[in-house]
Amino acid sequence: MRKSYIIHNTFFRYEMKACKTLLCMLFILMTITGCKKEEKGTFTITGRVVQNCNDPIPLTGVKVELSYSGSSSKGNQVFTAGSATTDADGNFSITYENINQNIEGMYLRQISSKFSQGTICTKIPYNRDLNMDDIYVNAQIKMIYKLNLKGKQTSIEDTIYYFLHGQQAKIKVGPFYENQQLDTDTYYPIQRYGSLLSSNVFNWQLGKQNPYNASIIEFNLCDIEQIGFIDLSQAK
Repeated sequence: MRKSYIIHNTFFRYEMKACKTLLCMLFILMTITGCKKEEKGTFTITGRVVQNCNDPIPLTGVKVELSYSGSSSKGNQVFTAGSATTDADGNFSITYENINQNIEGMYLRQISSKFSQGTICTKIPYNRDLNMDDIYVNAQIKMIYKLNLKGKQTSIEDTIYYFLHGQQAKIKVGPFYENQQLDTDTYYPIQRYGSLLSSNVFNWQLGKQNPYNASIIEFNLCDIEQIGFIDLSQAK
Protein backbone atom coordinates (compact mmCIF):
# COMPACT_ATOMS: atom_id res chain seq x y z
CA MET A 1 0.00 0.00 0.00
CA ARG A 2 2.82 2.40 0.77
CA LYS A 3 4.39 1.90 -2.67
CA SER A 4 1.03 2.58 -4.34
CA TYR A 5 0.61 5.75 -2.28
CA ILE A 6 4.04 6.99 -3.34
CA ILE A 7 3.30 6.31 -7.02
CA HIS A 8 -0.09 8.08 -6.88
CA ASN A 9 1.38 11.00 -4.92
CA THR A 10 4.20 11.44 -7.44
CA PHE A 11 1.76 11.35 -10.35
CA PHE A 12 -0.44 13.95 -8.57
CA ARG A 13 2.52 16.28 -8.07
CA TYR A 14 3.46 15.90 -11.75
CA GLU A 15 -0.09 16.79 -12.83
CA MET A 16 -0.13 19.86 -10.57
CA LYS A 17 3.23 21.02 -11.97
CA ALA A 18 2.00 20.57 -15.55
CA CYS A 19 -1.18 22.52 -14.78
CA LYS A 20 0.81 25.37 -13.23
CA THR A 21 3.05 25.52 -16.32
CA LEU A 22 0.02 25.60 -18.63
CA LEU A 23 -1.66 28.31 -16.56
CA CYS A 24 1.53 30.42 -16.65
CA MET A 25 1.75 30.11 -20.42
CA LEU A 26 -1.91 31.09 -20.81
CA PHE A 27 -1.39 34.07 -18.50
CA ILE A 28 1.64 35.28 -20.49
CA LEU A 29 -0.22 34.86 -23.78
CA MET A 30 -3.23 36.80 -22.48
CA THR A 31 -0.94 39.55 -21.17
CA ILE A 32 0.84 39.93 -24.52
CA THR A 33 -2.45 39.91 -26.40
CA GLY A 34 -3.99 42.43 -24.03
CA CYS A 35 -1.02 44.78 -24.34
CA LYS A 36 -0.90 44.66 -28.13
CA LYS A 37 -1.29 48.14 -29.53
CA GLU A 38 -4.23 48.61 -31.82
CA GLU A 39 -3.32 49.66 -35.34
CA LYS A 40 -4.25 53.24 -36.02
CA GLY A 41 -6.81 53.72 -38.77
CA THR A 42 -5.66 57.07 -40.19
CA PHE A 43 -2.48 59.14 -40.28
CA THR A 44 -1.80 62.81 -41.02
CA ILE A 45 1.10 64.42 -42.88
CA THR A 46 1.65 68.16 -42.65
CA GLY A 47 4.21 70.49 -44.18
CA ARG A 48 4.87 73.82 -45.85
CA VAL A 49 5.57 74.27 -49.56
CA VAL A 50 8.09 77.02 -50.34
CA GLN A 51 10.01 78.21 -53.37
CA ASN A 52 13.50 77.12 -52.27
CA CYS A 53 15.77 77.37 -49.23
CA ASN A 54 17.51 80.49 -50.55
CA ASP A 55 14.20 82.18 -51.30
CA PRO A 56 11.69 80.62 -48.83
CA ILE A 57 8.56 82.26 -50.21
CA PRO A 58 5.49 80.16 -49.31
CA LEU A 59 3.50 78.96 -52.31
CA THR A 60 -0.24 79.42 -51.89
CA GLY A 61 -3.03 77.60 -53.68
CA VAL A 62 -0.76 74.74 -54.73
CA LYS A 63 -2.42 71.33 -54.94
CA VAL A 64 -0.21 68.55 -53.60
CA GLU A 65 -0.90 64.82 -53.84
CA LEU A 66 0.45 62.05 -51.60
CA SER A 67 1.03 58.86 -53.59
CA TYR A 68 2.78 55.50 -53.43
CA SER A 69 3.51 52.52 -55.66
CA GLY A 70 2.00 49.26 -54.47
CA SER A 71 0.62 45.93 -55.63
CA SER A 72 -2.96 45.13 -56.62
CA SER A 73 -4.89 42.46 -58.47
CA LYS A 74 -3.82 44.25 -61.67
CA GLY A 75 -0.14 44.21 -60.73
CA ASN A 76 1.97 47.18 -59.66
CA GLN A 77 -0.08 50.34 -59.47
CA VAL A 78 0.20 53.95 -58.32
CA PHE A 79 -2.22 54.79 -55.50
CA THR A 80 -3.25 58.24 -54.30
CA ALA A 81 -3.40 58.35 -50.50
CA GLY A 82 -4.78 61.88 -50.33
CA SER A 83 -4.39 65.45 -51.52
CA ALA A 84 -4.66 69.02 -50.25
CA THR A 85 -4.25 72.63 -51.33
CA THR A 86 -1.78 74.91 -49.57
CA ASP A 87 -3.14 77.87 -47.59
CA ALA A 88 -1.95 81.48 -47.53
CA ASP A 89 1.21 80.45 -45.64
CA GLY A 90 1.98 77.49 -47.89
CA ASN A 91 0.85 74.96 -45.27
CA PHE A 92 -0.98 71.74 -46.09
CA SER A 93 -2.40 68.75 -44.22
CA ILE A 94 -3.24 65.34 -45.71
CA THR A 95 -4.97 62.56 -43.78
CA TYR A 96 -4.86 59.06 -45.26
CA GLU A 97 -5.93 55.52 -44.41
CA ASN A 98 -3.58 52.86 -43.03
CA ILE A 99 -1.55 51.21 -45.84
CA ASN A 100 -1.77 47.41 -45.48
CA GLN A 101 1.27 46.45 -47.55
CA ASN A 102 5.03 46.92 -47.55
CA ILE A 103 6.18 49.78 -49.76
CA GLU A 104 9.47 51.66 -50.17
CA GLY A 105 7.89 54.92 -49.08
CA MET A 106 5.51 57.60 -50.25
CA TYR A 107 6.13 60.62 -52.43
CA LEU A 108 4.59 64.06 -52.74
CA ARG A 109 3.59 65.49 -56.11
CA GLN A 110 2.77 69.04 -57.07
CA ILE A 111 -0.04 68.71 -59.58
CA SER A 112 -1.23 72.26 -60.15
CA SER A 113 0.73 75.46 -59.92
CA LYS A 114 2.22 78.23 -62.00
CA PHE A 115 5.56 76.80 -60.85
CA SER A 116 7.14 73.53 -61.99
CA GLN A 117 5.00 70.41 -61.61
CA GLY A 118 5.85 66.84 -60.74
CA THR A 119 7.39 64.97 -57.81
CA ILE A 120 8.76 67.33 -55.15
CA CYS A 121 9.66 64.95 -52.30
CA THR A 122 10.40 61.20 -52.09
CA LYS A 123 11.15 58.53 -49.47
CA ILE A 124 8.40 59.72 -47.13
CA PRO A 125 7.73 57.27 -44.23
CA TYR A 126 4.21 55.84 -44.11
CA ASN A 127 1.70 54.73 -41.46
CA ARG A 128 2.78 57.42 -39.02
CA ASP A 129 1.85 61.02 -38.23
CA LEU A 130 4.51 63.27 -39.70
CA ASN A 131 5.42 66.96 -39.89
CA MET A 132 7.61 67.42 -42.96
CA ASP A 133 8.44 71.10 -42.27
CA ASP A 134 9.59 72.99 -45.39
CA ILE A 135 9.49 71.34 -48.82
CA TYR A 136 11.38 73.06 -51.62
CA VAL A 137 9.66 72.75 -54.97
CA ASN A 138 11.78 74.94 -57.19
CA ALA A 139 15.37 74.43 -56.09
CA GLN A 140 17.59 75.44 -58.99
CA ILE A 141 21.28 74.63 -59.10
CA LYS A 142 23.88 75.63 -61.64
CA MET A 143 25.97 72.54 -62.32
CA ILE A 144 29.55 73.09 -63.50
CA TYR A 145 31.14 69.93 -64.85
CA LYS A 146 34.95 69.76 -64.75
CA LEU A 147 37.42 67.06 -65.71
CA ASN A 148 39.62 65.20 -63.27
CA LEU A 149 42.36 63.31 -65.11
CA LYS A 150 44.40 61.97 -62.17
CA GLY A 151 47.45 61.56 -64.37
CA LYS A 152 45.59 60.05 -67.34
CA GLN A 153 47.18 61.07 -70.65
CA THR A 154 44.84 62.21 -73.44
CA SER A 155 45.34 63.27 -77.03
CA ILE A 156 43.50 64.82 -79.96
CA GLU A 157 42.19 61.35 -80.76
CA ASP A 158 40.23 61.19 -77.48
CA THR A 159 36.60 62.31 -77.55
CA ILE A 160 34.08 62.62 -74.71
CA TYR A 161 30.41 61.94 -75.45
CA TYR A 162 27.96 63.01 -72.74
CA PHE A 163 24.34 63.89 -72.01
CA LEU A 164 22.79 66.84 -70.20
CA HIS A 165 19.17 66.92 -69.01
CA GLY A 166 16.70 66.97 -71.89
CA GLN A 167 19.42 67.54 -74.46
CA GLN A 168 20.96 65.48 -77.22
CA ALA A 169 24.39 63.92 -76.85
CA LYS A 170 27.26 66.41 -76.82
CA ILE A 171 30.85 65.95 -77.95
CA LYS A 172 34.12 67.39 -76.66
CA VAL A 173 37.40 66.60 -78.47
CA GLY A 174 40.74 66.25 -76.67
CA PRO A 175 43.37 66.61 -75.60
CA PHE A 176 42.06 67.34 -72.10
CA TYR A 177 43.69 68.91 -69.07
CA GLU A 178 43.16 68.85 -65.30
CA ASN A 179 40.19 70.91 -64.01
CA GLN A 180 39.09 71.71 -67.55
CA GLN A 181 35.48 72.93 -67.61
CA LEU A 182 33.47 70.55 -69.76
CA ASP A 183 30.04 72.20 -69.66
CA THR A 184 27.37 73.81 -67.46
CA ASP A 185 23.74 72.91 -66.87
CA THR A 186 20.76 74.00 -64.78
CA TYR A 187 19.52 71.20 -62.55
CA TYR A 188 16.24 70.95 -60.62
CA PRO A 189 16.76 68.34 -57.89
CA ILE A 190 14.01 66.43 -56.07
CA GLN A 191 14.06 66.56 -52.29
CA ARG A 192 14.36 63.36 -50.25
CA TYR A 193 12.52 63.40 -46.92
CA GLY A 194 14.77 64.06 -43.93
CA SER A 195 17.73 65.27 -45.97
CA LEU A 196 18.84 68.31 -47.95
CA LEU A 197 21.25 66.11 -49.90
CA SER A 198 20.49 65.11 -53.45
CA SER A 199 22.47 63.61 -56.31
CA ASN A 200 22.88 64.07 -60.02
CA VAL A 201 24.01 61.36 -62.43
CA PHE A 202 26.23 62.48 -65.31
CA ASN A 203 26.47 59.91 -68.11
CA TRP A 204 29.54 60.01 -70.34
CA GLN A 205 31.86 57.84 -72.42
CA LEU A 206 35.44 58.28 -73.60
CA GLY A 207 35.31 57.04 -77.16
CA LYS A 208 32.17 56.13 -79.08
CA GLN A 209 32.82 52.37 -78.88
CA ASN A 210 33.31 52.28 -75.10
CA PRO A 211 30.55 51.76 -72.48
CA TYR A 212 28.94 54.69 -70.71
CA ASN A 213 30.14 55.75 -67.29
CA ALA A 214 27.86 57.19 -64.61
CA SER A 215 29.44 59.84 -62.39
CA ILE A 216 27.28 60.44 -59.30
CA ILE A 217 27.54 64.00 -57.98
CA GLU A 218 26.11 64.71 -54.52
CA PHE A 219 25.24 68.20 -53.34
CA ASN A 220 23.10 70.22 -50.94
CA LEU A 221 19.73 71.57 -52.11
CA CYS A 222 20.70 75.00 -50.79
CA ASP A 223 23.77 75.18 -53.04
CA ILE A 224 23.27 77.76 -55.78
CA GLU A 225 26.29 76.54 -57.68
CA GLN A 226 27.83 73.08 -57.64
CA ILE A 227 31.00 71.73 -59.24
CA GLY A 228 30.86 68.12 -60.38
CA PHE A 229 34.12 66.40 -61.29
CA ILE A 230 34.18 63.80 -64.05
CA ASP A 231 36.98 61.34 -63.33
CA LEU A 232 38.44 60.32 -66.70
CA SER A 233 40.74 57.82 -64.99
CA GLN A 234 37.63 55.69 -64.33
CA ALA A 235 36.73 55.46 -68.01
CA LYS A 236 35.67 51.97 -69.07
